[in-house]
Amino acid sequence: MRLDPRAIGAQIRMRLPQLTPLERKVVESITSKEDLSEQTSLKEIATENNVSEAMIVKLAKKLNFSGFREFRTSLIHYNHSEVAN
Repeated sequence: MRLDPRAIGAQIRMRLPQLTPLERKVVESITSKEDLSEQTSLKEIATENNVSEAMIVKLAKKLNFSGFREFRTSLIHYNHSEVAN
């Protein structure tokens, strides 16, 4: 499912209230990551946040993405769109 880059920020913000404080912290960490790229691995994100890779995948799904890859790709598109700038 390809989302309009402009909708991604809203989609994530809309779901933040349903997340636990730890999940919210992880999402904020990922969304504010300046050097997020297609090379950013699930393991790297999990390690940076001191959580399991499974938690990151679960979090991506909770935010309505099919998994980490789609979440990462969508965020990259969002970060490079005019909306984020």
